[in-house]
Amino acid sequence: MKGRAKTARASGPRPRLIAAGILLLACAAAWLPSFPGTAGRTTRVWRGYETLLLGADTARSGRLARLVREMGPGVVSELTSQVSFWDFTGVDHAPIAGLDGRIDPSDPRHDRVMDDLAGYFRAPAGPGAPWTVVFVPARRAPVLDYIRVARILGPRSGAWRLLEFDPVEAVVALAGLAAFALFLAGSSPSGRRLTRVAASVSAAALWMPFVLGGGLARLALSLLMLFTWFRAADVVIALHGWSQRVARDARGALVAFAACTGAGLVLLVPAGGFAAGALAAFAGPAAGSVLLLAALGRYWGRARRPRAPRRTGFTPVPIVTPAAPAGPGPAGVLLALAALTVAAVIPLARTVPVPTPIALPGVRDFSWQALATLDRSGRSPRLPDLGDLVTHEAFQETIGFGRPWGLPRAGEHVNVQGFIVDPADGTVVAVQRRVKVFDDAWLASCLRGAPVGSIEALLVAQGRAVAVGLRASAHPLARELPVAVLVIALFLASLARTPQTARAGRRPVPLMKGLLLRLNGAARRNQTP
Repeated sequence: MKGRAKTARASGPRPRLIAAGILLLACAAAWLPSFPGTAGRTTRVWRGYETLLLGADTARSGRLARLVREMGPGVVSELTSQVSFWDFTGVDHAPIAGLDGRIDPSDPRHDRVMDDLAGYFRAPAGPGAPWTVVFVPARRAPVLDYIRVARILGPRSGAWRLLEFDPVEAVVALAGLAAFALFLAGSSPSGRRLTRVAASVSAAALWMPFVLGGGLARLALSLLMLFTWFRAADVVIALHGWSQRVARDARGALVAFAACTGAGLVLLVPAGGFAAGALAAFAGPAAGSVLLLAALGRYWGRARRPRAPRRTGFTPVPIVTPAAPAGPGPAGVLLALAALTVAAVIPLARTVPVPTPIALPGVRDFSWQALATLDRSGRSPRLPDLGDLVTHEAFQETIGFGRPWGLPRAGEHVNVQGFIVDPADGTVVAVQRRVKVFDDAWLASCLRGAPVGSIEALLVAQGRAVAVGLRASAHPLARELPVAVLVIALFLASLARTPQTARAGRRPVPLMKGLLLRLNGAARRNQTP
């Protein structure tokens, strides 16, 4: 009928069903890449392994054997790791925990490596008995391994600790992320507050599995991505649908979201100390956030402007200035800073010196040259490294031929003197018989033949020859601190240019000055009766 307005937006259940399907895809994209653990997942101390600390009572109660049995093959402990020794007929093996029952400490075959290997499974625990260290293969997400260990050992506080997942740190990080989402929803100047809260909390839920991976860098990137995403979602919610105006007004926010996504992928590259699994864990929630934004637009359908009836006279229409884009505000920035600070302090307060791999400059593989570099770097106060284990293996294989202790040289061979009878004249002739050659094939057999659950397998999994020493378990903080500093700078930059200054075209104020001006203005408004 002529003059009748068009339908405001698409009706019927079909758009909402499509939005629900997109929302399910967003959840799958965000959560699935984080939970299937991989050997390349970023861990706190050892590459491919999680570090589990057991109290003295827990280790003595027989639960260690049950833990090794139920966590599957690959667990490195004093029960599974074996050491080789010469038994006069060949090379035999014995578990480190029962080595003294097989070979006496005063026996000449009992070398220095046998004395120090037990240090891999001990960590100081203050005035009490030392922790028993167990290395668990990182096949799952840390929170899943924590639940599984709690089912085996019990949830008793202080009886055990998993360095890759701290419940206190996880609760603080998730609470900070949820509180920041609520602050974003409350910072919008327009209405539809409940819708904004639901959208912001849903976006925060997409980043929760990424945050549960642990670490300061993950929390900082999640806060930044949530902030940039909400600026675009706020435009969609304000116009209650998708239109050309939404695409125009949200262009800057979408560009910022894409730029932050690219920056996060660059910061999490393996060259920076992170594993390749961190990239998939970050890309999943980022893709889920994009799908969530599409679900919001599809839920209301395409916004349509109704056709107005023909007017005969002039009707004045007020000029409405568009509202400023949503931002965290001073309270939101302070909340983000507080969450990052607490997340950084908790690992420092609960740090424990544990056996830690130490990368040496110039060592990139397991060659003879790399092992020689380890040998020249000195032992004190370190634990046996791969070079020491190769030296131990060579010593045990040639102790019956009188070869002294020392790292073999590439191509070194061991000869023994023998005597044969010359068939021509019947005389006895002395000859040198080669019994052992330390070449590349022998070294490769030592590395490939590392038994599952042994210290050799733990060292080979690092990808290159490393030294080992007792270090504080909070050392990844230095790797993640640059990411947190960058995120803090971007948050402060959001306060450096106020909406009034941006519309007036004035020059932006410095970062800290802008923060102080915002806080001073908020204090004055609170004091106004």
